[in-house]
Amino acid sequence: MARRSGRAALGRWSRKADGSHEVPNRAKPEEAEAARLFKDVTGITLQKNDDGSRNGLVDFLFDHPPPGGAVEVTTYTDPLGYQASVEWGKSQREIFVAQELQHSWLATVEERTQFKGLAQRIAPALQALEDADLSSFSDEWQWNPGLGALEGPFRLLVTNGVTDAEVVEIKPPLGQVHIAPAGSAMAGHANDALTELETYFASVAMADVRGKLGASGRTERHAFIWVDLFNKFSAARPILEADHPDRPPALPAEITHLWAVVRQGTGWRWGPSWGWQRFTFSVPGPQAAPRL
Repeated sequence: MARRSGRAALGRWSRKADGSHEVPNRAKPEEAEAARLFKDVTGITLQKNDDGSRNGLVDFLFDHPPPGGAVEVTTYTDPLGYQASVEWGKSQREIFVAQELQHSWLATVEERTQFKGLAQRIAPALQALEDADLSSFSDEWQWNPGLGALEGPFRLLVTNGVTDAEVVEIKPPLGQVHIAPAGSAMAGHANDALTELETYFASVAMADVRGKLGASGRTERHAFIWVDLFNKFSAARPILEADHPDRPPALPAEITHLWAVVRQGTGWRWGPSWGWQRFTFSVPGPQAAPRL
């Protein structure tokens, strides 16, 4: 096989430690996805920088447009919640769309729920809620006497581990059913989510990200954070909805620009020259140009 040479945006080549031959320095899937989304939003192609040759290298660099910058990719998650997400993740590789639903829904469920096929199982109950002009559900309602025709749908939701469900306004198609494990209590407002993220920026967990960005020497230093649904006070919900914070973020000195992105199709970004912007992208991945 002919030896490849040159530099690719997401796969620069580097020499092995023993110097024997070159091997591709490929971005991890979450890094490659972040780089593609970064380009879709900004038009800037990121160059893979961390070749594994030493510790402390930032993930990506870019030189144009000047003054250039650095990007480090990380995920904001809770380890205990993540364990529950393993099975959940298998069921969410493709978002289930129920043609009979007029809205998209987010259902919060107990962590020990059987996730496989869950969205399909609860879709008829969500349709019953819509037919009754309801846009939300709480498992506490099951004790309400006189449920009438809703008794069956409520029982179906409760027996499938659903603790709460409500309509979410997200990018079409309508009828999407998103699932979040319980314990991912939802931050109520965009500013609440920002406060949560600010605490995370300053935490020990982010020390590596801060260190890499600070050591990059670049003027623009972007922290790109995948925000999942497995956090104590999940910032994901406000990002999913159509608002963003109404104040600038309090960032550590090493971070000048912020990206907070939920894989379900929405994200926020902040920069000192443009302020907050919210964007959307195709589910399950950024296949079309995001909308600002």
